[in-house]
Amino acid sequence: MMEEQLRLESSEPLEAFRAEGFEPEIRLRAHDDYSILSMVEQGLGISILTELVLNKTSYNVAAVPIEPPIIRTMSIVVKDKKSLSLASRKFIKCLLDSRSELT
Repeated sequence: MMEEQLRLESSEPLEAFRAEGFEPEIRLRAHDDYSILSMVEQGLGISILTELVLNKTSYNVAAVPIEPPIIRTMSIVVKDKKSLSLASRKFIKCLLDSRSELT
């Protein structure tokens, strides 16, 4: 519970809000994107979701861009680099070679 609370308190959106001197009143937290979209669609609040989730949604919600945009750092996580399959190694190399195009 404490680890989850720490993760939620240090999220990118909350850090961006705090940098602007704003502390949102959070009454409910959900982790499943589709549950969140359903609640927003039913008028139960608002949320901040990644553009990727919103691209192919059939929910009746409006997407409003955030300015300045909130940037999220992503990492590649593997259990053991030595035991990666050839396909996995090539995929990671492709990602790393395409870094400038992904940002």
